[in-house]
Amino acid sequence: MFDDTAVSMLDYLLVALMFSVYVVRNYLRHRRMRDRMDSGEAGILMLEYKDTLTILWGGAFLVMVVWLLNGRPLADMGILLGTSTAHLIGWGVVAVISLVLSAQVYAVGKNPKSADAVRTALENEPGVMRIMPKTQQEYFWFKALSVTAGITEEIIFRGYLIWFFALWLPLWWAALVALAFFVAAHLYQESVRSLLKVAAIGACLTALYLLSGSLLAAIVLHAVVDLTSGASVRRVLHGVQAT
Repeated sequence: MFDDTAVSMLDYLLVALMFSVYVVRNYLRHRRMRDRMDSGEAGILMLEYKDTLTILWGGAFLVMVVWLLNGRPLADMGILLGTSTAHLIGWGVVAVISLVLSAQVYAVGKNPKSADAVRTALENEPGVMRIMPKTQQEYFWFKALSVTAGITEEIIFRGYLIWFFALWLPLWWAALVALAFFVAAHLYQESVRSLLKVAAIGACLTALYLLSGSLLAAIVLHAVVDLTSGASVRRVLHGVQAT
């Protein structure tokens, strides 16, 4: 899938930086945020959203700089609009899943049982509930963060890290290591249940990318998953009716 392009010192430095920021710093920062929120301090979630936006875009920017400085084609990261059968099937999968998730959001607004299921899930995942938007302003920034995560996390954890680890490992083993990195970056969600969901979503996105060859398809699906998740929670918390 990838051309044999030699790894550079910048790649090693970048991966080390990613681990320190996305795993270690993310976890420690979230613990501080949790303590400040629990103490009743206002505006902490907005600061968390804005900080996350900054480090995600910063990381994706550095990945692209290192990638292009080493003369690697964007196609090796799956950034291309292909017309192969695999590409088209991949986009078909994205379309079907997007429709299913959108229907679920609609059901949450109309069906009390669907809303109760979401509410129960949130009660079992306090770490996730803590970072979900509660106000209209927070919801605006949450949507911006959802799109950002779709773009930047796919570039970082799928497009770049799978390539990096595939220099030494068989492709699917490299994908598994990159997936473990992705899950570790979400340790702030606190519960095993939440992390298993992250792992399952990450595995689906990984499979979509590797089987279709399109990182763009994974980007779109990732954003849709986050956006529809936020929309469902908002309907439950605020009783917003589907229109």
